[in-house]
Amino acid sequence: MLKSGALLPPVSKICSRLAQAGALWYDESKGLCTCVCRRRSYAFFGGLSMKKWLSVILSIVMLSTVLGSGASFAFAATAATSGSCGDNIKYNIDTGTGVLTLTGSGATNNYSNMNVNFGSSIKRCPWYNSRDSIKRVVISEGVTVLGNYLFFEMTSVQTVILPSTVTGVNRYAFAGCTALSTVNLQDTKITKIGLNAFEDDAKFTTLRLPETLTEIGDFAFRKAGINSVTFPKECAKIGISAFAGCKFVTITLPEKITSVGTTAFSDNSFLLDVFVENPNLNYGTLDPFANCQSSLTFHASSGSTTQAYAEKKGYKFVASDSGCDHAETYTVVTQEPTCTAKGKQDVYCSKCLKYLRTEDIAATGHDLQVIQTDDQSEKNGHIFEYLRCAKCNDESTDTIRTTHVRDEDGNYVWKDGCYTDMVLTEPGCTTTGRLIRRCSVEEPTKNSKCTALQYINIPAPGHTVKEWTVVVPATCTTDGQKTGVCTACHQSIAESIPAGHDYQCTEGETDATGHRIDTYVCSVCNDTYTTQVHVEWVDGYYDTRVIAEASCLMTGSSIDTCRYCKTTRTNVVPAYGHDFKFSGCDGTNCTYTCSRCATTRTNTLSNVASYFFDNMGRTADKLLGYYYDVNNDGYVNLRDYVLIQRFQAGIGLTQPEPETPETPKTTG
Repeated sequence: MLKSGALLPPVSKICSRLAQAGALWYDESKGLCTCVCRRRSYAFFGGLSMKKWLSVILSIVMLSTVLGSGASFAFAATAATSGSCGDNIKYNIDTGTGVLTLTGSGATNNYSNMNVNFGSSIKRCPWYNSRDSIKRVVISEGVTVLGNYLFFEMTSVQTVILPSTVTGVNRYAFAGCTALSTVNLQDTKITKIGLNAFEDDAKFTTLRLPETLTEIGDFAFRKAGINSVTFPKECAKIGISAFAGCKFVTITLPEKITSVGTTAFSDNSFLLDVFVENPNLNYGTLDPFANCQSSLTFHASSGSTTQAYAEKKGYKFVASDSGCDHAETYTVVTQEPTCTAKGKQDVYCSKCLKYLRTEDIAATGHDLQVIQTDDQSEKNGHIFEYLRCAKCNDESTDTIRTTHVRDEDGNYVWKDGCYTDMVLTEPGCTTTGRLIRRCSVEEPTKNSKCTALQYINIPAPGHTVKEWTVVVPATCTTDGQKTGVCTACHQSIAESIPAGHDYQCTEGETDATGHRIDTYVCSVCNDTYTTQVHVEWVDGYYDTRVIAEASCLMTGSSIDTCRYCKTTRTNVVPAYGHDFKFSGCDGTNCTYTCSRCATTRTNTLSNVASYFFDNMGRTADKLLGYYYDVNNDGYVNLRDYVLIQRFQAGIGLTQPEPETPETPKTTG
């Protein structure tokens, strides 16, 4: 009990003793003490009376007494992957993707930065012990308030997706999320951002706030990596040290902001220009821009409180009501556009440097580039090109461009069996007809067909005579003549009978090259000639030209050409299919890599161990035998099982190395 008039020891000595007892952290060099349970820092500057300091310290002493007399600290060894985090809110962690999802309605629970049990429990968020594996947070529509310490010190989270229904972010909700770079605050209905809500989020660079926001709490974005912010028009209050230690270059404070808290923008060493629209902005008793550049320039109306503040602190002041016509402008990109999403840029006057407006930057659109070509022009008259966006490399942009090959005259090349014909006009004996030919070739994924079509003339077939009367017989060397009636048009037709021999063929013996010599002798005049006939394909006597290489999933084709008679044939090379081999295990998943194309598959180590004995034997005899043949010797046996047991014990773990695929060569 302190008696009236008793001399208090120096504040620094009291804090040092409390730090030794574990009730707070004390940095004597900076004059800062931080409460263990609240993570709140206090600085020893002259603005606080000894009476106020005594109140703070006595509160800490009382808490340390309670903690020292029966408080228990609980540290969970493992964290559940699903459960409740509010009266009507559930959470689920997908351990495979690292996504934490909150679903339901209303406010989440409030949490702490530690687990303490005395009277009523003070607990960390239920996923705290899984924080290193969570990369992304998705909060579903219906959730309204994000409670205290909800995502505190989740140092691996990079992206947070908020619903439009969120109206509040409580204290320390995202503090210490050092990897966080993307939060869609602008898509919500948040009215207030609480104490220390995004403190120390060093990778959070661009801040876009919702139009509903009216207040930014103390220390809300202290030491975050923010370099750009657009304050909504309805924002009225910025708290103590709210943006201290950020990386702004320029700031515009809208007219409805009536006050900025103590050291609100302190230690912004890159800050060059501040634009103030409220002529009566309250700067408080302590400098909101402490430790910024001495060359800092303030832009506001003449006679405003900003002018008085700038002159008092020795900052440069530029009157914004000097009659500038803002004819020349420059832009600062605050959000880069992507292939599918618009960006944002702020427009400033080049003369007076005043912020004028925010404009949308059109989405850039995808830049599809060819990543693979499959030439099947010899097979079906088509070339298939596989395209993907060169900017975002998103697999969802994958497209197949089908080109129907044309000849040198510009006409489509048609291959038998790859089209359908529809006759528009039947031909007559001496008049041409007309048809429309449509391509029937599907692109490799069978999602669409080639749309090529062409109008083609049908040649006149000529007259059809079933019974002829020979007027002058033909000989081997002189034409004859015959007459008859066309059965189609009933005209009398006279035609010559071509002279010609009546050859009888005698086949020769097939030689080593696969050819024979046939002899033809006219039965009338004994005229004789010979011809070479291609009988069979003999290895070594023809050349093979590959038209399309086969792959694991796509068929190929080639053409053989006889070296002697130039006869050709077309071959279809079947797809090889994947040849998966075990390539590594990280203790959780086994990885298998195709030896031909480097495609990978994974299977959990627990599954491999569970079904191992059901798959013993020759690897090729099992449907998925390669899952269990971890030494790649072609057999699933106890040698593999020993390796699997070692993997489960954490011995011999490897990370799979990408292999250079070996594509089998096409043979004739």
